[in-house]
Amino acid sequence: YPFEAVDSRKKHKLKNLALFYLKNQKKTCAARFDVISIKLSGAKNEIEHIKDAFEI
Repeated sequence: YPFEAVDSRKKHKLKNLALFYLKNQKKTCAARFDVISIKLSGAKNEIEHIKDAFEI
């Protein structure tokens, strides 16, 4: 499934980027990561939304 492409290396990179952004913008709000998986396969397309897929 496409969401499997968000491996631990990508999660780590996204977390670091988010922390950098929040710190530089002086934001103290809660943040979450959702993952949207889109699988196109002809007549049957699949969309999956994983809320709170991982945390900062």
